[in-house]
Amino acid sequence: MSCVSNHDLFNCPGSPPHNLDACALDVLDTLKEAGVRRDAELIVCGHSFGGKVALAVLEALQAQGTPPRKTWIFDSVPGCPAALPAEEERREQSVGFVFKVVQSTSGQQFAERADLVRHLQSHGLSQPLAEWIAQSVRSTPEGFELSYDIDVVGQLYAAYQGKDMWHLFKGPADIGVVVAGKNRHAWGEENLKQLESLQEEGHIQVVTLKAGHNVHVDDLPGLLKAIQPSFN
Repeated sequence: MSCVSNHDLFNCPGSPPHNLDACALDVLDTLKEAGVRRDAELIVCGHSFGGKVALAVLEALQAQGTPPRKTWIFDSVPGCPAALPAEEERREQSVGFVFKVVQSTSGQQFAERADLVRHLQSHGLSQPLAEWIAQSVRSTPEGFELSYDIDVVGQLYAAYQGKDMWHLFKGPADIGVVVAGKNRHAWGEENLKQLESLQEEGHIQVVTLKAGHNVHVDDLPGLLKAIQPSFN
């Protein structure tokens, strides 16, 4: 199994181009270095940003004639995510809102990590999210600063938002989609209708969990129950 996650979006050193296809090649190179044969039966899973990377891996393997046995995406919108009002983005702690806070904080120095966490909270991030963001820091003569390469993060986020991958769902690929029931607003009505239509036509498997965006945290048993048959 190959897995990619949303954390990759905020920890992404490397050479350009910084897009989904390049991320997919990184995954394939990793599998090759790990000794995974080209004809191996893969189950590729990706969460959030990693979900679109998983679809890009699927597309690359299809082109090679060795598609994965199954591709799962976890609360990852195959099309263009819904645009939310600013206040709703703040309330829901959307990726776009978090990125803007991280972007505005990039390059600032903090004497202690706790100061950084308080700063992030003062700009609207919840305490758990601020503490998670503040895990990625580097030491400076003045203390600490965020270690994210904000330009690269911005390019990757733009690639995620701008690439429509619905075409993969109408081909022969076996794709499963896990939707976070508490995060449906982030999909938008157009994407949800597309998902429902493909499910009715029998093109895909859809599982909706009573969870927020981090489905693997909020409902790990439900997530494992959904994907476990793919490994049989």
